[in-house]
Amino acid sequence: MKRNFFWIFIFIFCGNVFCEKVDLSYKGGGGYSLVERTDLRRYVNGKYTGLTSREIRSFVSPAFPPSKKFLAKGSIYEKDIWFDGSFYVIEQTLRNNQDSFAGIHDCVQSVFHISPAGKLTMYKDNGYPSFRSFPTVPKNFVETGDSWIGEGERAVDPLNKGIFTRIPMLVEYVFCGEDVYKGENVFLVKGKWQTKYDGNCVDFKGDSSLIEAKGRHEADIIIKKKNGVPLLISDRVDETFFYADGTAVSFKGTISNFTDFPPAVDENAIFKRAGNTYCGVDVEKTPAGIKLSLKNIRFLPDSDEVLEEEKERLDELAEILKMAAEGTFLVEGYTASTGKPEGEKILSEKRAKKIALEMKNRGVNAQAFICRGWGSKNPVASNETEEGRSLNRRVEITVLQ
Repeated sequence: MKRNFFWIFIFIFCGNVFCEKVDLSYKGGGGYSLVERTDLRRYVNGKYTGLTSREIRSFVSPAFPPSKKFLAKGSIYEKDIWFDGSFYVIEQTLRNNQDSFAGIHDCVQSVFHISPAGKLTMYKDNGYPSFRSFPTVPKNFVETGDSWIGEGERAVDPLNKGIFTRIPMLVEYVFCGEDVYKGENVFLVKGKWQTKYDGNCVDFKGDSSLIEAKGRHEADIIIKKKNGVPLLISDRVDETFFYADGTAVSFKGTISNFTDFPPAVDENAIFKRAGNTYCGVDVEKTPAGIKLSLKNIRFLPDSDEVLEEEKERLDELAEILKMAAEGTFLVEGYTASTGKPEGEKILSEKRAKKIALEMKNRGVNAQAFICRGWGSKNPVASNETEEGRSLNRRVEITVLQ
């Protein structure tokens, strides 16, 4: 009966929205911001314990494949589009990091690729994005009312342990035609699937105390006609997770995914301004956007305190970034090699956040500063000489596009 109701609902939803056969394949479209918002009622062993609201934000940038083998002619990855994503949980960062109130965020990195059919494969997996290969689309053209089955995956952490478990998804899709959403020509798709996790599909890298999960999902999906990018996914959730100690945790409500694109930037003006500066700000175009580099940026030893002599360089960098008002900036810190990789990474993270704060204090109005620290990884010069080490001590800011 429930199955029949779903398809009756699909008929009503598709109603008067008809179109000719169309191609739903994923073609990419540059960088984009992704927000996953959950509003779920939580129950423990059947008892209501409150509303769970959470928001995960990210900026996902086009990236080069980590190895040429992924581009080799005839490779199954040859036509895939690679991405580097920076993800942060907004409530968590606001609670634990005062700088986040200034729009400065630590992040976790994920690297993945997406095929034209929408299949997403993780290369560097830190639990995000939560939904993978969703939606997937058929190779053939479709018309209103056509349906297909697609395999996907979802990374879950119901108890917020920081341990993600990958649960397979077998989704039934229906194509519901074309429409207009926020001025964009879009395709409308419906999807539904059952949550099923048990001894037959264990994620050995996941939470070992999670022994079973079951439930159901029904989702409305809006896909940008131009490039196949999902603009909005609204997922209605009713599922329960069972743990080895006998605890059962249930969630009912919605999970929504929103995709947005960065504002236009006058690249020529930024290159011209950076090219005229005498403050040592290098500029280059990368797949992720416009990268501005402060090489040999001088801090107090083993500190994130910037020397007073750097004030002029920071002032000039801020003026350049103001030309990309309301943009999202990726701030990456690097150190010279000292033989202490863990300490180098921590210091580089602190320095990246410090430079972001210096920009904010100089009036740079950004959607967000996303900070990463790489330590002594990815050197631009040899660490065998003082000159090389000074070049490796740098901060790079990318205007994400």
